[in-house]
Amino acid sequence: MQATRRLLSQTGVTSQVPPRGTLDVLKSAGNACLSLLSQQNRDSFLDSLNSGIIRPEVLGQSEMGMAKILALHNDLSSPLFSKYKFEVTEFTEGVKPALCRFHEVQSLLQTKVGDEKKEGNKGDDIKDEQLEREQKALRDFLAMDISNMESGGMASIAEAVGMRLNWTEEAKEDPESLAGQLMSMLTDEYFKIVELTANASFMRDGRFRYVDGSAEINNVALLSARALEIPNSTDDAEETISPIDEDRPMKDESLDGPLKKSTQSDMPVGVQMEVLYDVKMTYEHTDVGGKEAENVGDGEELTRTSILVAVFEAWLHGDPDGNDSLRWKLAVVRPAWEFPLINQYS
Repeated sequence: MQATRRLLSQTGVTSQVPPRGTLDVLKSAGNACLSLLSQQNRDSFLDSLNSGIIRPEVLGQSEMGMAKILALHNDLSSPLFSKYKFEVTEFTEGVKPALCRFHEVQSLLQTKVGDEKKEGNKGDDIKDEQLEREQKALRDFLAMDISNMESGGMASIAEAVGMRLNWTEEAKEDPESLAGQLMSMLTDEYFKIVELTANASFMRDGRFRYVDGSAEINNVALLSARALEIPNSTDDAEETISPIDEDRPMKDESLDGPLKKSTQSDMPVGVQMEVLYDVKMTYEHTDVGGKEAENVGDGEELTRTSILVAVFEAWLHGDPDGNDSLRWKLAVVRPAWEFPLINQYS
């Protein structure tokens, strides 16, 4: 539990680390190839393989294969990690119980949403117009790209299915509630996504009730580990182009070089870790007046295994909230698109 609390704690980066593209991975892999000319770097690479920090048997199944393996080695060799004494083993030890806790709390909250909706509909005849509206909202939800969801679009879907957006309010009033626990694990942006899509998720899987305590994480593999210096917003404002003032005296910018460099050397550092993992969860089928699930009767249990990617973020240095230790938060949990050959749902 200590590792879980350390990994999913109260504050974290707010999606400041930019997404990585294919060219970024290839560039990182190329840098790794050059670094392996050094015996010291080759020994470090072998240590990462032998310790299980880099798992080639997993990364080799991705679309980029060997490039993904080399890119991860280059990521872990970042001077920022050594400068701020980051230990990747502490992260890998805590990630499994942290993910298990996330899925447990999220599923219990999802069950709560379902119970409230069923109780509200008890004894009422659902009109055709309402059913059609909810089905359309579900189709819109399933068509949305989770990485590009806008709060306005999600809010309209939530409104269409009659969802009251009260998780944020509940979390602030009672941090120990399920909503409060979930909020403490996620970035603000991802919490909004989970909150706004909860009702649509119930429409899709509402006949299945999560069995408390059944979440199980078996395998976890590190995909990427990135540390980036992130300029302060005040620095960005100073660098914006201002109107030309002819009366202003000329200034030799080279004279500001050492001062500017010393200021930027203490820039905040954000860290982002991606992990591939499988989660097994058990659900009980319940009859809510709809069509029976195929091959699953009322009261029977169904176990699902999903292969997913979780993205964690934190401030490695210069936390705006003044925290001296790492405070990890989940930025997103998504399908493992880069592993097309793996059966991701069973």
